[in-house]
Amino acid sequence: MKFYSLNHNSSEVNFKQALISGLAFDGGLYFPKFIPKFTPEEIENLKDNTLTEVGFKVLTKWLGDEIESKTIKQLIESALNFPIPLKKVGKIFCFGIISWSNHGL
Repeated sequence: MKFYSLNHNSSEVNFKQALISGLAFDGGLYFPKFIPKFTPEEIENLKDNTLTEVGFKVLTKWLGDEIESKTIKQLIESALNFPIPLKKVGKIFCFGIISWSNHGL
């Protein structure tokens, strides 16, 4: 996964470089070059997974070519090691969170 600066005056970097540097050299935020997509079947199959399994499948789409699966699994299990209630919102269910960043990811 490549990341670019939103100021467009820095070279593209990989995940590790973006994570370690925080901001691009031009002061811009790093943004992924593309957003991985899930097929309707993949999304449908997520409903029977635990939160950590969902997290693993999502992060693997983003970082699978840069971080070993075993490491991704360990990161997810340590970051989501507490209960997160599932709430019905209209016709869908969601976790009672605004974003993954609320839980250390």
